[in-house]
Amino acid sequence: MLAEVVKRLPRHEWNLYTPATSEAEDLIGLDALFASRTVRPLPGGRGLIGQYRRMLTLPLSGRRLARAIDAGRPDAVLVLPSLLVQAPEILPYLRTRSVYYAPEPLRAAYDAPLTRRARASPYTRSRQRQDRRNIHAAAKVMTHSHYTAARLLDIYGVEARVVHLGVDVDRLRPADVLRRREVLSVGALDPVKGHEFVIDAVATLSDPRPSVTVIGDRGEDGPRLQAHARALGLRLEILRAIPFEAVVERYQRTGVVACAAYGEPFGLSPLEAMATSTPVVAVDEGGYRETIRDDVDGLRTSREVPMFAAALARVIDDSQLAKRLGAAGRAAAETRWSWRRTAEGVERLLIDSV
Repeated sequence: MLAEVVKRLPRHEWNLYTPATSEAEDLIGLDALFASRTVRPLPGGRGLIGQYRRMLTLPLSGRRLARAIDAGRPDAVLVLPSLLVQAPEILPYLRTRSVYYAPEPLRAAYDAPLTRRARASPYTRSRQRQDRRNIHAAAKVMTHSHYTAARLLDIYGVEARVVHLGVDVDRLRPADVLRRREVLSVGALDPVKGHEFVIDAVATLSDPRPSVTVIGDRGEDGPRLQAHARALGLRLEILRAIPFEAVVERYQRTGVVACAAYGEPFGLSPLEAMATSTPVVAVDEGGYRETIRDDVDGLRTSREVPMFAAALARVIDDSQLAKRLGAAGRAAAETRWSWRRTAEGVERLLIDSV
């Protein structure tokens, strides 16, 4: 999101502050977009003791960083979520007006029953306290879907402005290639992304059953998913951290993209699939209700294995339906889901905050 917005607002000078994490190193390719890039060390260290020490010292770290940002006298600050506490530790201390982009609540604290064990830990409770305090300190909050805005209001009592995300229709395009009898699921290798549900649905289909491919950029759920697929006699391929061009090619060649994440805050994968004219089947939940129009540019079903499996079978076995949904999806990506519109929405919020 940050890269797509900054690329489309070159008239502003952007300065980037990131923590010293492996994720921050992935941003090296974006350096050309920023006038400067400051990498700051994180307190604490490895292991459980290091985690707790980091959590205890985060407010001090946030105060110091906010002071450094304010000293640069920016017009406004766009604050992105924190890997540690969700709403970042600089928000209570910034004197410069800020807009906090909140893509979701702190799910480890609020998403039962998926995270019941995590919610019981003192570490999660500390994250929860700091997250709640920090988000209330933001001058403005933005998010990417009405679904997430409603959750933020319910959990925190905070009203967020909705600025929908977009898709790059120039990099994600249809291709004149033969599509495979395959179901593709895209998202982190984490139970919350619903890959196991997709496997269960495909396993109920009649032979010849389609294969399943999962593309994930992070997470540790791969071995468990492989074992589950083997037990069901299903062929599963897992691709980790492949280049973006390879992801595009898989979208272009697959028969259908399955979107089954639990409580998905927005969902970029259906938009990416639609941009490549690939039909989408999604659970009728969360942000999917805003990105997919049922039986227009995709199919939505209840979270029931038989219903979801039947929708997958409809698309795979009916080439005319697949072409109709794919064509409508491409048209929607071009007209309704522009990164330019996202950038303009972010810009308006930043200017209004000054």
